[in-house]
Amino acid sequence: VCLWNTSRGKLLGEFTVLARDEGRPELNDIYSLDLNEDCSTLFTSDSSGCVCAWDLTDFGLDPDVVDGEPPLLLRFHAHNEIICYLQWFTLDGHGYLATGSEDRTCRLWTDSGNYIGIFGQSTLWSLDGDLSAFAGKVPEDVAHLTPSNTSPSPPKEEKKKKSLSVSLAAGVGAEAAIAGADVDAV
Repeated sequence: VCLWNTSRGKLLGEFTVLARDEGRPELNDIYSLDLNEDCSTLFTSDSSGCVCAWDLTDFGLDPDVVDGEPPLLLRFHAHNEIICYLQWFTLDGHGYLATGSEDRTCRLWTDSGNYIGIFGQSTLWSLDGDLSAFAGKVPEDVAHLTPSNTSPSPPKEEKKKKSLSVSLAAGVGAEAAIAGADVDAV
């Protein structure tokens, strides 16, 4: 994954997303990526069925450091196969992730990795009210892949505004560009 300053054509930082499962040392291809609203968190999905959230608040700000990995905020197995679609969005002030996989399922998650449901399931789910009801929920078909979804919360600190123009690209050609976005940095 590469972070670029598109107005200067300069590489700010890059990192390789490695499989973190024991016994699976191979590289995972990134198939989809998205940014949250203030561009402080990058969400990636990969060929092993995992979703990761990366803290970009300080990534690429030191001009002498190009290599290195931003802090990993969250990693969870969302599907059994390649996740070919990932989108972050907000609804009523809450962040969500929609994922689509080659396992032929589309799922909805909180942006802290809690499973809400599968599109097309017979039991209806609602996003109204308290989302804590979804805490710790994991789909049955991926429960054996990780002990639980983990979502350490970064500490809340006073935010400073920074202006940043970035382009993100991943190994299989997926890319997104954000031009002239205001980024909240801690």
